[in-house]
Amino acid sequence: LRFRRDFRLFVRCLSDKPTDDGKVPEIEAKDTTAVKKSSENATEKIQELLRSMLAAPTITEKEYAQKFATAPDPRRKNKDVLETKTEKIEESITKAATDVAQAIGGDIKQTEAELLSRVLGKINQTSTIGMKVDRQRDSEEPRPSETRGQQVRRHMERSQSSRPQMSGFRSQTTEPHYGTELDMWDSLKQRELTLATAQPPANYFDKMILWTEQGKIKRTDELRYLGVIVDDLCKWNSHIELLITRVRKLSWVFKKFRHVANYDLILIVYKAVCLSVIQYCISVWGGTHKTYLLPLERAQRRILKVMLFKPFRYPTSQLYNECKLLTVRQTYILQIILRKHKITPYDKTLPSRRTKYKVCSNTLPRTAYVKFQSTYMSNYLYNKINKILNIHELMYSECKLKTTNWLLSLNYDQTEECLEEEQKVHFSEHIFLDAHLEGWCPKVGPIRHFME
Repeated sequence: LRFRRDFRLFVRCLSDKPTDDGKVPEIEAKDTTAVKKSSENATEKIQELLRSMLAAPTITEKEYAQKFATAPDPRRKNKDVLETKTEKIEESITKAATDVAQAIGGDIKQTEAELLSRVLGKINQTSTIGMKVDRQRDSEEPRPSETRGQQVRRHMERSQSSRPQMSGFRSQTTEPHYGTELDMWDSLKQRELTLATAQPPANYFDKMILWTEQGKIKRTDELRYLGVIVDDLCKWNSHIELLITRVRKLSWVFKKFRHVANYDLILIVYKAVCLSVIQYCISVWGGTHKTYLLPLERAQRRILKVMLFKPFRYPTSQLYNECKLLTVRQTYILQIILRKHKITPYDKTLPSRRTKYKVCSNTLPRTAYVKFQSTYMSNYLYNKINKILNIHELMYSECKLKTTNWLLSLNYDQTEECLEEEQKVHFSEHIFLDAHLEGWCPKVGPIRHFME
């Protein structure tokens, strides 16, 4: 068997001869005409392909997409297609609403309109007149663009809210409310809880605080003490309003009394009934702003005009000169000086001092609130008027008479200048005082400005 296999292999090798039979292959010359024809055919095919590409298509894109497979269009669909679809949906919804309204019965049109308003949300206003429609305004307006400052402010608020608070100031966690919140009920519950867990009052002040929390004592901004209404800011406007009503009620008394009494008797009644009301604790509240005192002075002038049978528009300066009475502001200056003169002891070493008029030591106030208080104004006015009238050496009655006569010679502006701070008093004011120092010459003002 082995010999037979080798013999077959030997016969196969002898039968396979090379094509060239051991000869050198001959190079055949190519035909040049055939090469030229093939190149011309190729150029013609390329030109025909370009012409077909530039020519208008004989088939539309839609027909081409139906015949052949194309890639999907990544772009969005046109709005027209969406509108047609929504219109078809609205038509189907309208048809369904009419069917439901007919099935329900009753007023079919009204039921159909209400169903459409519920489903669609937007229908014509003409078709919804007199129908039950939810009135909710749709925000169709575009939101304004946020500026850089608003963005920074929003980020700061977010960072502050997210920042952890200190344990001592951390707000207490409240339980979530389910349903309606009862604020009054919660406040009463919290108050009773604090009262039940708090310590018993140790003194009377703790008891007052406890009564205030329980509601036995009401919180107020005003307090009436000995007939004077004290407010929380010490403006004294509430007390002055009370005095205005009391003074105005006295006009009918003098209107009846002026026909049966002379001027001296009417003046005594005025000082007993009206002036006593104005002078009560005036050294406390008289230093307030002049805007609060003007209504009280008008009420006082009304009483004086009724007493003297004067018309409504009678001049104010002539009225006070005829009555020889002080205004409310002048009454305040007189009372505060007399009170200070009574409690200030006489010092014999004052005449030898360089500043002998400065009897009371007065410190400069740090706030405007102190300037209107009697503790500061009493020292300031006493030193200022003592420099003009030298009242420190006089008795109480002499000081009262001298100060009253001096105040009667002042007008409204000069009276307000006395209360102003750092008002320099020149020596020219002493020139026009007579030997008895009974009054102030009215020409002091112009001459003083001329000398300045």
